Amino acid sequence: MEGKIFKFKILAEVNTKIKKAYCPPEKVEGNPCLEYVQYLIFPWFHEFTVECSEKNGGDM
Repeated sequence: MEGKIFKFKILAEVNTKIKKAYCPPEKVEGNPCLEYVQYLIFPWFHEFTVECSEKNGGDM
């Protein structure tokens, strides 16, 4: 049981760090948020959508 709690705690910490991450606008190379998507999201899900309000340009 402790292993599951430990894993959950790690996931919670990762989620917190991701939510606080700074994604520099118009910067692709060396952008930590885009690198996360490239190496951890695309290999599994093959797509990624950024949900934004219409005020901020809509979904991308």
